[in-house]
Amino acid sequence: WLKQQALQWEGGPGTALLMGLLQMLVDAWLGTTAYALARRAGIFAQPHLEKVSGETLRDVLSRYFQLGETSVDRIEAARQAVVKATSRLPLSGLAGRPGRPSPEALVRARAEADRLFRQTSKSVDDVFRQVRSRMGRR
Repeated sequence: WLKQQALQWEGGPGTALLMGLLQMLVDAWLGTTAYALARRAGIFAQPHLEKVSGETLRDVLSRYFQLGETSVDRIEAARQAVVKATSRLPLSGLAGRPGRPSPEALVRARAEADRLFRQTSKSVDDVFRQVRSRMGRR
């Protein structure tokens, strides 16, 4: 029903509501995934859901935290699959020794890493600038 209303008012308040809900869901997913990563790194402790009153709320929170744990498990599995797949790739040899990257490959990798770092830094700066401007409006 909500989607139909949003489509009827293209560009109207229904679209804004739908986009807001979608943004909230993405933010909630990122939040629970970040919490799971931080918990596994030892930054945060396991949540103490037994202190939450109300069975329904405790169940919702449990499912929310489990979503983050499942997401981290899948991300880690994908990372390990990439590492395993790339470890089988032949690397060009250095002085006839296989398994070591060539100097040219190292230079290319360094240049790509620098480019990605600059791009990511710019993106982070843009996000912080947007957050600061929104906070200034309030």
